[in-house]
Amino acid sequence: EFFAPLHFGDRAEVEIAATAIGRTSITYGWRVLRAGQECVVGETTCVRVGEDGRPSEVDRAMREALGHP
Repeated sequence: EFFAPLHFGDRAEVEIAATAIGRTSITYGWRVLRAGQECVVGETTCVRVGEDGRPSEVDRAMREALGHP
């Protein structure tokens, strides 16, 4: 969602965290702030794939690293 514009030269802070982990996917929630004001928020879901290009299970080590044991 868009709340406020950012302009070239603005200092922006980006926050991102894993908000959900499925069997083969991870959803990241993120927001962009300028001087503490939310400018943009959203989420992105990524599917983990193996070397063969097919969906691959999110393993325990990755879940733990993302704070979702």
